[in-house]
Amino acid sequence: MIPLLTTVVQAMRYALGFDVAVAVVCEDGRHIVPVFTTGKVTPAVLEGLQVQSLAAFVELAGADHAAWPSDEPQVIPLAGATDAPIGEPDAYEDAPLVMNGAVRGLLRVSCPKPLTPEQRRLFFAMASDASRAFEEIETQRSHTKMVQERLLQSEKMSSIGQLVSGVAH
Repeated sequence: MIPLLTTVVQAMRYALGFDVAVAVVCEDGRHIVPVFTTGKVTPAVLEGLQVQSLAAFVELAGADHAAWPSDEPQVIPLAGATDAPIGEPDAYEDAPLVMNGAVRGLLRVSCPKPLTPEQRRLFFAMASDASRAFEEIETQRSHTKMVQERLLQSEKMSSIGQLVSGVAH
């Protein structure tokens, strides 16, 4: 999911002009927290970004997520990133990532100035598009897993058939 999310965030960067974006994505019973930046973040800022983003996600998705483990945040420099320091943001814009009717993630951006109504609309539209893409990936994963299980079962039945045939002769 991270490569797709990186592409989406990079596209958003040009339209929204943010310095830092944080995602919280649920995967396999844990939270994955990629942090996309246009500069350098200190460990203290990184921890603040993670803690604040997870708190916002738990508020949005439900208290049961508070007990889920979280991976260490992964810093992903965006195209054109510099060595300029990125401070802890004062304000964020948040958009839910909804998959199969449930909030499964959060995308949050921090911009130097508030988003215009058009930028806000674009931000939510892109988050919605990302949600649909994640749903499609999840559907493909489920389908692949089902096909693998059927293939394994078929191979087992074939082996049993060969064994029984060998014993019968």
